[in-house]
Order: sequence, then structure tokens, then C-alpha cells
Amino acid sequence: MKYLILPEPDAYFALEGKNNTAKRYFLDIIDDFTSYRDLDKRVEQYFNYFNCKYWQQHTGHDFPEVVMICPNSRSKKYLNDHINDALYYESSNILFYLSTWKEIKSQGLRKEVLHKVES
Repeated sequence: MKYLILPEPDAYFALEGKNNTAKRYFLDIIDDFTSYRDLDKRVEQYFNYFNCKYWQQHTGHDFPEVVMICPNSRSKKYLNDHINDALYYESSNILFYLSTWKEIKSQGLRKEVLHKVES
């Protein structure tokens, strides 16, 4: 698909809701060996991509919500804290949701296992 952030997320999908409205998502599945530095870089890429409005201008759609699936609770907590700080300093409206492989495996990819990062 055109206009995706690079490197591309593991998935891009849209779910149709009421009144034929669609919610769009980028999905990143974090590898078990991904360093914190690489996690920081990926979050920064999403903020830069959001702030330059490239997606919004070229697709005519709102920026997708970002879902990141972490290999463990430690990396999830790290990402939550890092994204929380970035949201505070960036004053952006980008939405991030976090979960772990274990949560997804046991309960499926459902809204109950996606934890919104809030500043």
C-alpha cells in the first residue's frame, strides 16, 4: 500500500464500524530481541510521520491508531512510559495501544487486551 511509514508496520488494517465509518490501524509486533533504543526510534518515527501529515494529506483519512504488541510486560511498561513522555512533550493526538504476545495469545486481538497509552 502506498504512503505507509517506513519501515512498514507488520500490518495495516481498517475495521468498518457503525454508519460505514472505518477505524484504521498500524500494527507493529515487537521482536523479543528489539533493543530499547530501537523501540525509542520506532516511536519517534511514528510521531514524525504523524506530525508531517504525510498520511493524512495523501490518503484523505485520519492517521491510523498504532497498536504495538510487545514480547513481555517489561518492554510493554518501557514503551508505555516512553510514549507517555513523548505524548506530553509532543502534544500530539496520535493514539497508541499496547499489549503483549501472551495477552493476545490467551485472549485474542480484542479491545480488552489493548491498553491505551495516555499522558
